[in-house]
Amino acid sequence: MATLVLLGHPKEQTKDWSQVQALVGRTGKSGLKRRCLQFDPDTVDKSLVCTSKALLHGLTLESVAAVSAGGATFFRWTSNMIKESEMHSTVEV
Repeated sequence: MATLVLLGHPKEQTKDWSQVQALVGRTGKSGLKRRCLQFDPDTVDKSLVCTSKALLHGLTLESVAAVSAGGATFFRWTSNMIKESEMHSTVEV
């Protein structure tokens, strides 16, 4: 969910599992892999960073990995992109 929000999807679109599955299953230009590869932490809207960070608050890589290896991959990527964005930003989120 935090990954999709960071990539620009409205939080409301990520609450329903069937919608999340559809978003994750997209291919081509709107595919998740491509969007992650093209993501620029320097230009992301800071409100998306704040929302994603709040969604991850209280979670650890270990706790996510215990439930889902795939989820842990997204957790790690999103956490790293948030950190990158914060490092390059003059505004702390």
